[in-house]
Amino acid sequence: MPQRDCSLFEAHLQTTSMIIIKYLGKNIKQYLRYYQDVPPAIEASCPCCDNKLHRHGFYTRTVVTKCSVYHIPIYRWICSSCTKTVSLLPDFLSPYKVFIGWIQESLFYRHFVRGESYSTIHPSLVLQQAGSISFRTLKRWCADWKMRIESSFQTLTKRILNYDPLSKPHVFIRNFNPYEGFSELIQYLWKKIHPSIPYPFYGFLPWINQLI
Repeated sequence: MPQRDCSLFEAHLQTTSMIIIKYLGKNIKQYLRYYQDVPPAIEASCPCCDNKLHRHGFYTRTVVTKCSVYHIPIYRWICSSCTKTVSLLPDFLSPYKVFIGWIQESLFYRHFVRGESYSTIHPSLVLQQAGSISFRTLKRWCADWKMRIESSFQTLTKRILNYDPLSKPHVFIRNFNPYEGFSELIQYLWKKIHPSIPYPFYGFLPWINQLI
């Protein structure tokens, strides 16, 4: 399986819903190639009590892309101590959302960074197998980003300072609005971690899924 050489991609998300998000392939097809019938090998401990996790079956999750609807296995583990269950989610997905991450990412850039209206964005989000994403869903995603932007901003700033204590991320983005600044910080952090690798065409959402 392809590996990423940074601990950032090995970090896990700790939430009350007990979800761990990890890099498990760059897309659905690669994920299914490796994990259609075999669960990933993980070394994570229980987010609640830090004890050992044991395999605990899987459930099937629907994932919608622009061209297809997939049904993929999401594997579960259970803690031998506190009996909490944990689901392992690939980082191209978001908790409780059926749409692939790049669709949400596209909305973020176009609405918050480029300033495009919902009416302009909506026609391009007609999905071949699932129909159009409703205006209500687009607005709900944007409302979610508005709630998350401050904590996301703080997390990115801390990560950057960990890699470069002398950097001044707030000064670096002082001429940007919060969403433009967020986008700039993502790219800045990527360059700190992967100085010789170009920033990917898309990909900030997996980072945020794992960091926040």
